[in-house]
Amino acid sequence: MQYIQPRPSSIVAALYTARDLMVDVSILHGPSGCSFKHARLLEEDGMRVLTTSLADNEFIFGGQIPLERVLHHAEAQFHPRRMAVVGT
Repeated sequence: MQYIQPRPSSIVAALYTARDLMVDVSILHGPSGCSFKHARLLEEDGMRVLTTSLADNEFIFGGQIPLERVLHHAEAQFHPRRMAVVGT
């Protein structure tokens, strides 16, 4: 019989790596629902998780403006020492 170990998605793995690197704010660059459950769990560990909440057209044709907006918001609101951007 063959057993396969469950593995986290690359998004979740990146979020936990950011936490381990003592990132204060992680930004999920993609649709708002990506990895919602894990983002909330990581917030309980003290890392803020924001999202660019990309719409379909932004996801396809580029999301630079939403990303810049969230980066500026995170800096002004939380004054993080470290931030990470995780593409979804």
